[in-house]
Amino acid sequence: MEHFDVSDLTDLMEGIARGRYETHARHAPLVFQAVDSGDEVAIAALKTISRGLGDLACGVIRQLKLESEEFDVVMAGSFYKGSPLIAETMREVIHPVAPGATLVRLEAPPVVGSVMLGMEQGGVDFTLLRQPLIESASRLLAEKEGVVEGEE
Repeated sequence: MEHFDVSDLTDLMEGIARGRYETHARHAPLVFQAVDSGDEVAIAALKTISRGLGDLACGVIRQLKLESEEFDVVMAGSFYKGSPLIAETMREVIHPVAPGATLVRLEAPPVVGSVMLGMEQGGVDFTLLRQPLIESASRLLAEKEGVVEGEE
């Protein structure tokens, strides 16, 4: 409400419904800030979204028959950086189905996976190139974003 400078929830909801206010993915940090400040509505919304993501993961786990296996559930994307509540809630949903699942954040740029899949399709063994690919892609992205090693 503060971001859109509205006085009450009714005005905000009506404004969104009538197109006076547009919500965008760039507004997600506002939700995370509200979660961090203890806002119950924001916490409930984030938990609902996170349970949904956990349910989607469980669907894939069941389809692949991985319930009794040990494996990583890789969380890729900046959304997962928003709050530790996301992984906590997803874990609560996934572990009853697959207790051997470990939730991990993707530290490599997502493009690396695409490159490795392409190499695999071309018959190239990428295993020795995996780490150099991650390092070079990370360096290129950091340079593009203006973050040079040692500066922050």
